[in-house]
Amino acid sequence: MDGFFGGMLATWNRLPRFWQNLFVGLAVALTIPLLRHTDWVKSAQNFAMDTMIQLNASLERMTARAQNRGRYEFTFLEIDEKSYQSWDEPYHVPRDKLLKLIRFSLEGGARLVIADINLNNPGVDAAADQALLSDLAALSKEDQARLIMLRLTKPALNARYPPAFR
Repeated sequence: MDGFFGGMLATWNRLPRFWQNLFVGLAVALTIPLLRHTDWVKSAQNFAMDTMIQLNASLERMTARAQNRGRYEFTFLEIDEKSYQSWDEPYHVPRDKLLKLIRFSLEGGARLVIADINLNNPGVDAAADQALLSDLAALSKEDQARLIMLRLTKPALNARYPPAFR
């Protein structure tokens, strides 16, 4: 290899191993943030997370027998991009669909349901907002204890909105 690339290769080979490793590490560290929003990186991250969950779930230390207690299973309900698109990408979270997910989780025996959704502002359907409020209020004390709703500290845009959402 002669010319520009030959000179670069010769210079690279003369560098101490420390500087070679540092340059390669910096190149990787600077490239990854630029590529993190690409589909193949997202799918690789999802695959890695799913694999780690499966590996950890099969470890003895994660079993109920190892901890001398009953079975402890959980289900993670994620409103991902596909779910959001199937809902026709609404600006506000559809209260009826959120209520259906909460009911499904509680009736399915979930020990804890965490809804990490901003409900500070009213939705587009006041009837759906009221249905969500009344259904949440009608939950038993046990179900209310198993449900955690996100609460933001900033006030709602509309001060007349029911305080249960603030």
